[in-house]
Amino acid sequence: MDERGLPLNNRPLRIIAQRKNKEAVSLTKCCNADGSYVSPLVIFKGVIHRPGFTDHLTSGSIVAMSESGYVNKEYF
Repeated sequence: MDERGLPLNNRPLRIIAQRKNKEAVSLTKCCNADGSYVSPLVIFKGVIHRPGFTDHLTSGSIVAMSESGYVNKEYF
């Protein structure tokens, strides 16, 4: 099992204003030695799950919300 934090922000050519808070998403994946795996778990920071969070994700991906934006005991 591994968890990786990924930035949601890209680096535009021009910056109009600095953001104080950087948004990120955690991706948790798990596989075993024979190549079997479970669907990826994508964890967004917050409490409200928005429909757009699942856009462009791999089929079968699971979206979850946590206050910290990282895996917690429940999701582990």
